[in-house]
Amino acid sequence: MRRFTIAALPLLAIAATASASDLPRGPRYQTPAPIQAASTWDGFYVGGNLGGGWANARSDFSAAGVVFGTADNPHGRLRGGAQLGYNWQRGPYVFGAETDFQLANIKGSLSTSCPAALCGVPLAASYEQKMPWSARFAAASVMRRTAGCSTSPAAMPMRG
Repeated sequence: MRRFTIAALPLLAIAATASASDLPRGPRYQTPAPIQAASTWDGFYVGGNLGGGWANARSDFSAAGVVFGTADNPHGRLRGGAQLGYNWQRGPYVFGAETDFQLANIKGSLSTSCPAALCGVPLAASYEQKMPWSARFAAASVMRRTAGCSTSPAAMPMRG
């Protein structure tokens, strides 16, 4: 009897496996599709920037058509500032307004003199440029699905 039990045991294991394949399967678990939030550009934003500005002013000083002095006046400085804006999205269109303020402190000066032999009397000339700050206000419209962007002509730089 012991031999029969040992011989029948593998057959019972095979039969149990075969019968299990006939049973209905339970529900298959699937991860739900991720919910994508609708992106929107609505809202306020604040930013900062840092950069530089430079220029070169070349001046010729003359009397009676004779140049008596030429001056190159290179000047440049570090600039920094902040911008603040608001965007409003409706469908694929985004409308917005932005303002910025930049501290520049760009300045330069030059001076020259005209000898009395050329000008009749001794003369001196000097010139100075300063741009301590600048500001801008702009309105913009963008279509989100394209790379195009337009800024209104009311975006005019101001400086002091």
